[in-house]
Amino acid sequence: RDGPVNVLFVGWMIEAKGVRELLAAARELPQARFTLIGAEDPDFLAEIAPELEAMSDRVTRLPPRPRDDVIALYAQADVFVLPTWREGFPNVVLEAMGAGLPVVATPVGAIPAAGCGAGPPMPLCGRSSRTGSCACAWAKAGARAPASTSRSRP
Repeated sequence: RDGPVNVLFVGWMIEAKGVRELLAAARELPQARFTLIGAEDPDFLAEIAPELEAMSDRVTRLPPRPRDDVIALYAQADVFVLPTWREGFPNVVLEAMGAGLPVVATPVGAIPAAGCGAGPPMPLCGRSSRTGSCACAWAKAGARAPASTSRSRP
């Protein structure tokens, strides 16, 4: 499919989930489109509001959505990104993998264990990748789901 790479994040929009790093990736990737879905911390949102506004043509922020809506957004995405600093076992990673998306995530908590079975490759970014470069590698390459897991889309 032609067009920009669609990057999806689903989670709390707080600093510890790596939202600043995700916005850094968005700055580096003007050709990509980012969708961020999740509940917000009002204080953190106020801090990042100028940056969100400056990139409003390519960064979309959505409040929590019903499960069916989120599943539809997975289907529209090209890559799922979770640059979290700490995590348990995030269901969103499994949901993204189940949708056939490549997953770019920091290797914290049980995230590495999620990549040990069937499913698309899971590039893992070290904590030192706090610049967002982990997402950049996929988007700069115009990454789509690998051939073994690619999905049909219009």
